[in-house]
Amino acid sequence: MIDLNAFEEKNKKFSYYISKLPYDNEIKGSLNNQEFIRKNPPYYLYYPELFAKAFNYTDREKIELLCFAGFFYYKHLIIHDEINDNNSSKGSIYKLLLIANICQEESIKILTTLFPLNSSFWKLWNKRKMEFSKGIVYDKNPTRIKNFRDFENFANAKSAIGKIAIDALNILSKNRNHSLYNEVLSSHKWFYCGFQILDDIIDFREDIENKQTNIAKIQLEKKLGKDNNYSTPDLEKLLFLKGIAEDLLQKSQFYYSKANDSAIKYKLNLWTEVIKLNIAESIRREVNIKTFIKSIEIRIKLEKECNNKLVEDIIIDKSNDIFYNIGVDAFEHIYNNWKKGYGELQHILFLPRNEGFETEEEFHYADIFQRAIVTDSFFDANTIFKGQLSELIEYEVQYLKSKKISDYPGGWSYLPSIKEVAADADDLGQMLQVFSRNEDKQYIIATCKTPIDTLNENCIHEDGGIETWIIPQNNRTLFQERQYLFNTSKWGTGPDSEVMANYLYGLSLYSIEEYENIIRKGIDYLLKKRAPQGFWVSRWYYGVYYGTYVCLRLIKRITGDYALLKPSGDYIFNNQNEDGGWGNGDKSDPLSTSLALLCLSQIIEYEPIRYGSIIDKAVEYLNKLHQLNKIFIGVPFIKPRTNDPYISKTIVASYVLKAISILIKKNDQDIISMQ
Repeated sequence: MIDLNAFEEKNKKFSYYISKLPYDNEIKGSLNNQEFIRKNPPYYLYYPELFAKAFNYTDREKIELLCFAGFFYYKHLIIHDEINDNNSSKGSIYKLLLIANICQEESIKILTTLFPLNSSFWKLWNKRKMEFSKGIVYDKNPTRIKNFRDFENFANAKSAIGKIAIDALNILSKNRNHSLYNEVLSSHKWFYCGFQILDDIIDFREDIENKQTNIAKIQLEKKLGKDNNYSTPDLEKLLFLKGIAEDLLQKSQFYYSKANDSAIKYKLNLWTEVIKLNIAESIRREVNIKTFIKSIEIRIKLEKECNNKLVEDIIIDKSNDIFYNIGVDAFEHIYNNWKKGYGELQHILFLPRNEGFETEEEFHYADIFQRAIVTDSFFDANTIFKGQLSELIEYEVQYLKSKKISDYPGGWSYLPSIKEVAADADDLGQMLQVFSRNEDKQYIIATCKTPIDTLNENCIHEDGGIETWIIPQNNRTLFQERQYLFNTSKWGTGPDSEVMANYLYGLSLYSIEEYENIIRKGIDYLLKKRAPQGFWVSRWYYGVYYGTYVCLRLIKRITGDYALLKPSGDYIFNNQNEDGGWGNGDKSDPLSTSLALLCLSQIIEYEPIRYGSIIDKAVEYLNKLHQLNKIFIGVPFIKPRTNDPYISKTIVASYVLKAISILIKKNDQDIISMQ
């Protein structure tokens, strides 16, 4: 792992160094722009330290100055890139040029304190600048790259400025071992060959638009021909579908491995960590591509095999109500996907055997929890659609019942094809909501009581917190022992606030009387877990709005105490973006906005004028998205692990549908008055 403490320490020293420079505060602020510093890899701020150990160079003061000089020069180059790409207005170009020139000047000032004018360093300095210039020429002339050898030379030239750190350490240490010096340079070269491939895949569209050299485009053209007539978006899809991106990522891993050989040989631990980090990123992207390809295959298969059919097709007529019509379109989006086997709803996960899973397949897909969420939204929509969804609801209820785990203690698993994934409280809570709303109490008694009792008797802490996984404490089967091992070593243990709230709400719909003590104790626990700002952090979901919604929903149902709900209402009220939506930050999205509206639906009756005003703005935001055909888009929702979000347009549509249905119902009941 990258040492973030080392970065923070270096950042602190760099800030102090800048504070002592003879410039006004505005210039110093630009030089010490933390947004720029933090959006770049942390090790850029201490780049020479990655290689110092190879040369046994330990003068901390000089290494630190070398780090600062390197970062100043790097910033100078990036600013010039920004200007050349025409990403700045005329008014800001002059300031950017000023900052770029100051960065270059400060870098050279530092270097002249480390190396006298007659030092051999300056000869290497000029050599690296010439190499870098050659790299720029290559970058602007893609036809110069004929093969991978040309590409390697290009990547090496483009990263030439980074080699100055190695040159400087070699001279400062008075190293006479030329073999060592060349091997470290070679490691640097191979690293940036791998890095350039990764960069080219990420920037594929941008490089095509800017007519820059891109190895992914070059390799794709070898398969398609240079004179193909594909659009840039289609070329990007073909990059993955034709296997080019996957092959290139494997090539990048080969380059990184070559870079790592020398790093290990000379015990360059910091450099090795950087290489490992990039190998992991390359592998992650390769897995994502495989998952993307597999998801297409699964969707085609599901659509081909799909026999989802109702006795009577559902056709919802539109009205003069714009908000209602968004709900109609949301339902049609979901319904059309249902007719195709819910392929887009599937959560495709890559779980390799080498991670210990006892399964033949490495790709698995899940839709049980998702279909329960969507079905829940159908219950709300069925009210405003005058009962037209009843047959569809019953169809989905039967599907969910068919997915119950047969092994003791029963329940539902998010991923039943993986035995190492135990039944969980989140799935159980979602099923309880669906079956309770379907007035299926006898089914709950017959099939849900055992997992409920197992969870309540084995997985509740003294403080009211409830574990996520439904596993007995004692007398476990061999497979339950295995599930417990995976929980503690891979999935993680609870309690998780959003899972607890979802489960307890489901339990309350089934029987408040029977479980009141457990539910109230759970609420006490959840209230202690609420952030001071008024929201709940979710472990398994992106953003704060899902967790906040399910917690508010539970607390409102059980207590009806506005004093307990208001802190979250204040948070929602104060964090609406200017466009009327909500999101993770100042960029709104339809999922966060729908979840925020669902939060407001729990508290609107307490202060209808206050909350009604922001609901109106949110409705305008959703309507604008609807008009632009950008409302049913993919937004990260479930986070099974870092950098691997579950994204589904169908899920977004279902929360839009649920929010609209509930607000229309409240409007009809005169609880709110929507414009």
